[in-house]
Amino acid sequence: MVQNTTKATIYLGSITLEAYRIPDGTYKLYAEAVAGAVGKSSGDLVRFLKGDSPQALPYKDYGIINAQTVQVENGNAVQPVPVLLAVSYWLFEAFNGNKKAQALAQAWMAESIDHRIDST
Repeated sequence: MVQNTTKATIYLGSITLEAYRIPDGTYKLYAEAVAGAVGKSSGDLVRFLKGDSPQALPYKDYGIINAQTVQVENGNAVQPVPVLLAVSYWLFEAFNGNKKAQALAQAWMAESIDHRIDST
């Protein structure tokens, strides 16, 4: 179990995502929220990882069930996924016609560009 994580809740419109900063400095997202953000269940994320899409292939060896857990405030533990895995899943969903995933990708791309402009 990973200790000393920092939890943040981020919002994109009406979408809420739980994010965690792991002690090694990496960021991860709550797996159920990743799938829920685009109207899917966490089982769909597992099916994605078992698939052969170009977006899933880099994560073939990633096992959500065996992923490192993070302790949260209420004493429960969650198994977050790397941000790039989440983004790959959302991109896969967007390419396959998921309107929520398309809106999520569009909003985050625009926000990312705004952030880069603001940081110059």
